[in-house]
Amino acid sequence: MPIGICMQKRLQHIILVTIVFLLGCSQAAARDYLVQYKAEHYKQTNQEYSNFPEVYHSIQISSIAGSKILILTGKDHDYRTWLRQFIAENKSFIVKVPQGEDDQFIGSKAYEIDVTRVHPYELNQWEKETFKAPTHANLKGGKRILIIDPDEKRKQLVASVINRIGYQTMTIKDPVEALFTFKQQPEKFSMIILDHQLPGMASVEFIRRVIAIDHQIPVLVGTGYNNPSAFNEMGNTFASSESVTVIPVILNNLSNRVKSLLDRRA
Repeated sequence: MPIGICMQKRLQHIILVTIVFLLGCSQAAARDYLVQYKAEHYKQTNQEYSNFPEVYHSIQISSIAGSKILILTGKDHDYRTWLRQFIAENKSFIVKVPQGEDDQFIGSKAYEIDVTRVHPYELNQWEKETFKAPTHANLKGGKRILIIDPDEKRKQLVASVINRIGYQTMTIKDPVEALFTFKQQPEKFSMIILDHQLPGMASVEFIRRVIAIDHQIPVLVGTGYNNPSAFNEMGNTFASSESVTVIPVILNNLSNRVKSLLDRRA
């Protein structure tokens, strides 16, 4: 056989082997999927004989592979807590599907994956050494009324009125922390009271996110005595919501109003 033909066949063989190798590598390698957050379900149960709670955590997403439910496993509690905070503010993130599971991810409606494989575009946003979970991350006891107000004196006054009629309260200044705390354990809250002027987040957006978590929880929002434009805007925005009550002054007839709203839900 002529040397030229032998060299040509050998070259073709090398090219074929290389293509097969590269295809195998591309199929076996881990793959990143950009996904969009749609909904989250989180349930935490404290175990009697364990220091670690039992957690069920899933996220409904949409992706190029269709809509799915991610069942997030793993024991890294700090990362999970941080990730939940991140997702509350950022609706797009990355899912790193492990090597060899690409077909399984694409074909599944519900896909189980370690929580540390779900992350933002830049992993360096997560720094374990500097992360501190919110102080209200794990609530115990009965239900309470959540109060969000940047005015410390008014916030404490509202809390004292509610405490006197026999209800537990939790006061938080930062709406982002309040939203995260509520999102973690919505079953621990019976009502939310807030001022319409919140630092770092519009009150309309805050209320919309609360309703998305629990559309039945009573929300009482005060717009201020001399602020008819805010009263009208909030009233029009939530006119179709039976759970949102807009009033000018929170402290006006607060005891009876709280009892009435809670009785209505019961």
